Amino acid sequence: MHFPAGQMRRGYWGRAVEVERGYLADGDLYASFYRAESAKRAILLLPAFGEERRSTHRYLCHLARTLARNGCDVLHIDLAGTGDSFGDLREISLADWQADAARAWELLVSSSAADLQVAMGLRLGANLALELPAARKILISPLLKGGALVSELIRRRLIKEMAGAGQASTSERELRRAWAAGEPVDLDGIWVSGELARGLEGLSLEQQLAAHGEGSITAVVLAAKATRAWTGLGDHLRVECVRERPIWGRLDYYAAPTLTAKLVELLEEGA
Repeated sequence: MHFPAGQMRRGYWGRAVEVERGYLADGDLYASFYRAESAKRAILLLPAFGEERRSTHRYLCHLARTLARNGCDVLHIDLAGTGDSFGDLREISLADWQADAARAWELLVSSSAADLQVAMGLRLGANLALELPAARKILISPLLKGGALVSELIRRRLIKEMAGAGQASTSERELRRAWAAGEPVDLDGIWVSGELARGLEGLSLEQQLAAHGEGSITAVVLAAKATRAWTGLGDHLRVECVRERPIWGRLDYYAAPTLTAKLVELLEEGA
């Protein structure tokens, strides 16, 4: 993996997993590269956003180590304006993150000697992974509608204000008016620009599948069974259900062993 000299740190996580961390060659995206001893697969792992990222970051690090121990190189990036990557969330758009994912994918493909490169993501990261030109895509509970994430971030801010002061200091209408005026909004410590809000609210998994439905696409849904919302998305989408509790929106860390086992199983198919 191409980390500029002096910006890469190397470490080890148990048997056969070497980890390199630093900024990618263009210098603004922070990444962790988990190198398998003998890689059969190379994976770009894209994170969730907002509170969902906060509550799933540790799990994705655990997942990356597990996949590396099972013969997969894994590139796990922080999107612009999040984690240790450069960028101001008050100025970030969905298009910026789509470009981040595309740049990281090109780097992985050009650097990997593995037989197969896989695009994988969690929640919003899954929607970003879907748009990449990958022969194999594994989407972990992608957003059916991006607007639902925006509504949840707004709801969290208003609830926190009501819990602290007895009433919210603003309303959803006022927040949306600020976006319409081109102003960023602080949603409980997470800045969202008007451009990002509009991009997310225009995001539809069904429309994405129509535009980027090439290759093998598997959605791994954390539910006992698939509802019509998933089965109605078309035959080109394979839906795998996992009896597992959602790992986002939690205060405590949850290792999600059933989900991890399913992902390892999917990656071993055709190996």
